[in-house]
Amino acid sequence: MSIYQKLNAKFPDQERGHHESDLYIKHSAEIAEFLKSEGVNFETFYSAIDRSKWIDIPFMYDPFWEHKMIY
Repeated sequence: MSIYQKLNAKFPDQERGHHESDLYIKHSAEIAEFLKSEGVNFETFYSAIDRSKWIDIPFMYDPFWEHKMIY
């Protein structure tokens, strides 16, 4: 199971987004600890829109890669 799938299963209501292949999920201490326990490399950033804290997980947005495999 991919990190994208695990996050969707464990935190289904958490706001998320993406840019190209990078997965974004709104920050919470629980999510950050989960990612650390999974050995996932991530960074945090603040939204330019509302200054909320987000987590950026490079290359983990599965639909981007699924689309690449189709074409």
